[in-house]
Amino acid sequence: MFIHRNQNCIEEPVTIATDNYELYGMLYRGEGTSRAMIIICAPDGDERYWSQRLLVNTARLLAEQGFIVLRFDYMGQGESPGNYESATIYTRMQDLNKVLEYMTRQNEGCPLGLLGVRLSAALAIKTANLESHKVDFLVLWEPVLDIDHYFDSQLRIHTTTQMVMYKKVLRNRDQLKLDIMNGEKVSINGYNLARDFYKEALELTPKKDLERYQGKVLSIVNKRVSSQLQESERLPPIKYPAFWRENKFYWEFPHALLDTTMDWFQRNQL
Repeated sequence: MFIHRNQNCIEEPVTIATDNYELYGMLYRGEGTSRAMIIICAPDGDERYWSQRLLVNTARLLAEQGFIVLRFDYMGQGESPGNYESATIYTRMQDLNKVLEYMTRQNEGCPLGLLGVRLSAALAIKTANLESHKVDFLVLWEPVLDIDHYFDSQLRIHTTTQMVMYKKVLRNRDQLKLDIMNGEKVSINGYNLARDFYKEALELTPKKDLERYQGKVLSIVNKRVSSQLQESERLPPIKYPAFWRENKFYWEFPHALLDTTMDWFQRNQL
C-alpha cells in the first residue's frame, strides 16, 4: 500500500467494507497527539467534482494541525465502485455509517465530527442524530437546508442546457420533476437524477434535524439562508468563491472559509 509522507502529514489510501462493496477513502494524519477525528462528507454529483481540490487541501491542512481526517467517496462517485444512478439517500446513509464505524475503531475515545458539504451536510446532520454513533460536532459548509430549493437549482442547470442546445426550454422544472417521478432519468451535468434518490431526498428534514442535534455546530454560508442555527453559533454570511461550481480561475484556499473554520475549532478547544 502506498503511504505518502511529507513534512507535516501522512496520507494513506484505505478501503472501507460495506455489505456489498468497498468504499474508497484517504486517511490523513499528522505526527503526535490527535486533537479530534473529522470525516469529510463531499457534495453530490457534479458538485463533488468541482470541490475535490479544496477538500484535499482542507484534509491536509487539518492533518497538519493535529486532526485525524478521512475523506471518502460514496458508492458510485469518485473512486468508489458502483453506479451513481443506483445510489440513493439510503445507500449514502449506509456508506456514512460504515465510515463512522471505521473511524471510531481508529482511535476510540477521541472526539469525532463530520464536515458536511452541500447536500452531504443534510446527511451529516441526520446521521449525527442517530443513537448508533456519537458525533461530537458538526461543521457545515454551504449546507443544503431547503431540499426543494436545492433540486430547483439543480434542475435549473438542465433547463439552461436546453436553452444552449435548442434555443428554448423543451421541459420546464415542473415537467422534469414529473419525468423523474415517472422513472425517467434527468441529467445534471452528466449525472442522472433517478427516482429513488429524488424521492428519498425529498423526505429529508435537515432544518428539524439540526434543531434536534445537541452537539457543537458551525455552519458557514456565503449567502443568506432561512432557519439558521442556534443564536450562539449564528454567523453572518462571509465572502468566498462558490467552490462547488465550475470556476474560471484556480484557487488553492478560500481563506475566509478556512480561517473561520480553524478559528471555531480553536474556540471550541477541538
